[in-house]
Amino acid sequence: MRAVLDDLVAAASGAGDGPKKAFGGLHAMLNRDYADAPEFDGFRDIMRACILDHWPFAVGDEVLGQVIESRTLHSVASAAAEVGIGDALLDRILTEKGAFAVGDQRPPARKTFDSVRFEDVLHEIQNWVGPTAICATLGATKAQFNRLVEQGALTPTVKNPKVKARWQKEQVQNLRDALLKATVNVAQGDQGWVSLHVAGGQDHGGLKRVIDGVLDGTVGLGYLPEQRGYRSLVVPKSVVVVDQRNANVEPPTAAAFAPSVGKGLFLPSSKTVIRPQH
Repeated sequence: MRAVLDDLVAAASGAGDGPKKAFGGLHAMLNRDYADAPEFDGFRDIMRACILDHWPFAVGDEVLGQVIESRTLHSVASAAAEVGIGDALLDRILTEKGAFAVGDQRPPARKTFDSVRFEDVLHEIQNWVGPTAICATLGATKAQFNRLVEQGALTPTVKNPKVKARWQKEQVQNLRDALLKATVNVAQGDQGWVSLHVAGGQDHGGLKRVIDGVLDGTVGLGYLPEQRGYRSLVVPKSVVVVDQRNANVEPPTAAAFAPSVGKGLFLPSSKTVIRPQH
């Protein structure tokens, strides 16, 4: 009996097709004409289970006389409306997370998934941020942001580049807070220090290795009071393991280097400088 009902559901595959379309008069009879007839309870339970396995119903909805107490199924359309993003964008995210097979062409309203299994993903999506917000938080330029991503210092939650806001806000804030813990004031002309960003370009392990060292406390982080933002952060030259491929490369002039450093600030006010924390 259940197999026959499933076949009827498969035949009603249109975006707007619901139980009434799939089961026709049979649904109306069980839902209205024989709603109070106990002899049909068993069959009604079978149809209700079939309906809940194929269509997303929210808490409070009524299905064949029974009120839904907890959601078990979402569709791309219903979840997108709940989260507040577009169907296509959510489809890309859920496909990469394993909710759907690549190439699944079902319409958003019929493309269903386990709402319990992917509950955390739907919650996290609302807190993901993109390049513009990240640059504002870190006080970084777009080029610096790209380097942080390339080096793995900032890792997106999904790889699909069409998903612009795909970094966890908490990860960005943690990186910012860690880098703001500069505890050493460094004189502008001190030759024992090098810009954090420059060090990342020279080090054989790249910017990620240097930042990891800062975060785990094995690499000291200094601050140039005369400068602001990302370019004010420096690390000891002694911690940089020079990549021999770059060992003989002449350093750029100040004029050539300035655009790559930018004038981004960690803090929103252009008059605000980063102060050491003791």
